[in-house]
Amino acid sequence: MARPLATLFYQAKNNRVVQNSLYSGIGFAFPFLMMLLFTPSLLQKMGTEGYGLWSVAVSALSMMGVLEFGLGLAISKYIAEYDANDDFLGISTVVTVGVLSNLVVGFLLFIPLYLFANQISVLFESETIPQVQIVNALQIASFGFFPLLLRNVGLAIPEGFQNYKISSTIRTIQGGLVIIAALLVTQWGGTLEQVVLSTVVIMWFTGIASVIAAYFSLRSLPLVLPCLERKYLAKMLSYISYSGLRGVGAQLFTTVDRVAVGAVLGLSSLTYYTICIGIANKFIALSSALTQALVPATSSLYISGDKRKIRSYLLKSTGVLAAINLSAGILAILFADLLLRQWMGIEFAKQAVNLFRTLIFVYMFLSLTTPSAQIANGIGIPWVNTVGALIGGAGTILLIMHWGGQFGLIGTGWANAASWIKIIAFIFVLLKLQSADKIILESGNA
Repeated sequence: MARPLATLFYQAKNNRVVQNSLYSGIGFAFPFLMMLLFTPSLLQKMGTEGYGLWSVAVSALSMMGVLEFGLGLAISKYIAEYDANDDFLGISTVVTVGVLSNLVVGFLLFIPLYLFANQISVLFESETIPQVQIVNALQIASFGFFPLLLRNVGLAIPEGFQNYKISSTIRTIQGGLVIIAALLVTQWGGTLEQVVLSTVVIMWFTGIASVIAAYFSLRSLPLVLPCLERKYLAKMLSYISYSGLRGVGAQLFTTVDRVAVGAVLGLSSLTYYTICIGIANKFIALSSALTQALVPATSSLYISGDKRKIRSYLLKSTGVLAAINLSAGILAILFADLLLRQWMGIEFAKQAVNLFRTLIFVYMFLSLTTPSAQIANGIGIPWVNTVGALIGGAGTILLIMHWGGQFGLIGTGWANAASWIKIIAFIFVLLKLQSADKIILESGNA
């Protein structure tokens, strides 16, 4: 593992893609360390069911947030593509669509969660938390849709210009402040609703900061705003239709699974699941952070026709991730009991150690699909990720509902293996790049 990391840092001096990957990796590391350090304290102060409900409220916000239909991803890709060609009319259309969509979608997302919070709350029966508190927590969370979309759209603009230093800084600040605010509220004896409110307030803060960052990224360009040029709009909407469906599938994998576990096994089991998967899915989060810069980079390269460099990025990034994640995963599995005892206590370890090992194993291998997924988005075949996310996400939920009842927590862990179907992205990306090389070769011979 040391050699790939050393190579990565050496290449960062002259490679913007590697620099952006390191910025994203650093942006991932700080919130993760905060979670590791302070989750035991939050669990103690909020209680098992309170912590589970907080995670549900935040997860509900994230779940509905994917209905921005992959707008942030599309903005990043097309700004990179149009910037490579100095196409300022295309950039103007992308920015206009981003702003207008944020306003409309934010309002449409707010309504269902706020109005139907009472009906949603019945899924989470609790012996210690009054039903009215569950309803209030969900309604407060609904006010986070606008800042969530502001952040996604605002940060996608500098990322499109391949400037990940800004976006990583803002995401790092948000991740740290959410944990700090929850600690302070619980330390001062605040209610569950106040903990959720603190999260929403921080989302507004970072959402506004993201818009400011986007403004400074664009202010030197000769843009025409507002602009809705038809040829750019049609191209972007087609892309969004696929990336949006992928977002829905991704939330089936990363959010609705928690709802399913809570409904099948109760809030206490949900807390064990949430904490364990919160560690296991960091393999995905780290891999996504380290490879996120591949989307705008490969979008520019694909337009210029440099397919061999894209293939090189795919193979090298997958190899680096394999060295990092497999090494870390094997160590985590071997020392799972010791880690959980030291981190969360003996009783927690007894209940969750087998679930923890299972989820680490599943996510360790799943993380290796992230480079191909990023490149698929960059070269314009997002439908590959859509298929994988929908099949994998739906399969995960169905297996949780089935295996959770039969095998308990260990069954919910293995249910996540349904998303290994995402390996199809790697295969299709290689085929796409190979066919593109053949077309170029045949054109040259002619």
